[in-house]
Amino acid sequence: MSQKSHRHSQTISEYCDRRNTVKKYTLGIIVGLFLLNGCGFHLVGTADLPPSLKTLYINSASPYSDLTKTVRQMLESSHVQVVRNPKEAPLTLDLISENFATTQTTIGGNDQMQNYVATYSVTYDLKNAQGQMVAGPFTSQKQENITILQNEVITNSNKLTDAQQALTQKVAEDILFHLSAKNTLTAIKSANSSKKTPQTTTPSSPPSGLAALSPAAAQPTLAPQTTAPLGFYGTPFIGHKDASSS
Repeated sequence: MSQKSHRHSQTISEYCDRRNTVKKYTLGIIVGLFLLNGCGFHLVGTADLPPSLKTLYINSASPYSDLTKTVRQMLESSHVQVVRNPKEAPLTLDLISENFATTQTTIGGNDQMQNYVATYSVTYDLKNAQGQMVAGPFTSQKQENITILQNEVITNSNKLTDAQQALTQKVAEDILFHLSAKNTLTAIKSANSSKKTPQTTTPSSPPSGLAALSPAAAQPTLAPQTTAPLGFYGTPFIGHKDASSS
């Protein structure tokens, strides 16, 4: 066999070995994902929510904010139907307030860089269809460190935008965590079981006998009596005949 043919055979063999290795590696990843899923592991941005949370309404003062959009996407990825009408959902996720702030942590000491801490805090709770709080309120607060050049303005920095996106993602994950937490599910179950059922009043039996009659009708009826006309000294006239005796 020529040297050229030998090299060609060796190249084909190496190619087949690499291909088999890639197949085994891919198969291992797939099997690993299945095993992790079976152990209760979920990908970031999803949660295993119970049937009581399969239909949800999101109430927010900023319905088009990054947080509201991210939470909606995560819920839908977790197979939750996010409706646009609160009357169509038994529960409402109420994003009560959100606040984003940056604080400079170092002043001077470094002529080249500036250090900031970005803080994002959100308060939210879970309400039923009647507007009563079922679980919460919860507060999620996350922080990110930002380092920019000395001549940069923090509000114009791309790093601030990146920090906002990262913090929004973390807070949204916190919200899903609280929704799927055992305490929240227990509170939902307790609220559902404590719903008041309409009580039916049994009409009382009508009174019988004289009590069933009106006060006037319940009084005994007396026969009319005719009094004899009196004469002098209070004695009746002689010869007067009582009408009741006839």
